[in-house]
Amino acid sequence: MKKLLMLSLFLAIGLTANSQSDNIDYEKTLNLAVSFFENGRLAESRTAMLKILDDYRKAEVQFSKDLYLGQPLSDAQLDRFVQKSVYAQKANFYIGQIELSNQNPYEAIAYFKASLELDSADVNALSGVGDGYLMIFKLPKAIEYYSYSINSKPNTYSYLKRASVLTTLKLYKLAIDDLDKAIALSDDCLVCIHNRGYSLLLDGQFKKSIQDFDKVLANDGEDSYALNNKAMALFKLGEAKKALQLIDKALIADKSNYYAMRNRAIIFYTQGKKDLACKEIDKSVKSGLEIKYDKEILDVLNSCK
Repeated sequence: MKKLLMLSLFLAIGLTANSQSDNIDYEKTLNLAVSFFENGRLAESRTAMLKILDDYRKAEVQFSKDLYLGQPLSDAQLDRFVQKSVYAQKANFYIGQIELSNQNPYEAIAYFKASLELDSADVNALSGVGDGYLMIFKLPKAIEYYSYSINSKPNTYSYLKRASVLTTLKLYKLAIDDLDKAIALSDDCLVCIHNRGYSLLLDGQFKKSIQDFDKVLANDGEDSYALNNKAMALFKLGEAKKALQLIDKALIADKSNYYAMRNRAIIFYTQGKKDLACKEIDKSVKSGLEIKYDKEILDVLNSCK
């Protein structure tokens, strides 16, 4: 089963120029807001970020008035406004991240796009828009923004997320290609390796998929998802007994792994153990398994009626 994942996005915030407005110190406020963000105090972080944006909007209006009225601006004034815009860009980005965490994708998209108005090449904001569209299942738009991020600067995160969308669309070979590129950039990205194994599994390349799952398990022998997915690859290769042993191990590592229950049900069903299969499906659905789009499980479900 694919892992849901979020990679940390890092922003440089230690600007040395004087960015203090008449009302707030942008640098101090942003540093405080980021500290709140990193410690999970999202509401406080958002409040501090909004102070920057509110002050920046006032500065933006005044800057526009001065330009319209032909007021001469010194180099120092211009530099100060540019520095404010840098902090405002970052504040918009972080609020976008907070809105994603709060499951508010439309608001997140709006803040990420506001960030992009101030820096159109920012790979983190571009991928953030992609994350927002992915959350509302607008997959082509998600691919579009992950691609913009990659075109701006190839990065592991956007390759990884674009691959997850391509896998959902059953474009497995394209997903594998993206994951190859992600791993080339970050060869220690175990999530990338696991997800490539998963895409290989879905593409029918079972032996290759096992190689990737083994790499993950070499780092963590109790990774429930890698154990479960390796089990399914072995099952597809005709090794049902070994597959069930690995699924048992996966469920010891994580009792809530409903996808392991699902896979065990499929194996039991192919072995003619209908009652056991039905019990496993019932447990997996009660634990959270989505069955609406799961064609592989339909035969089992129909036999349990």
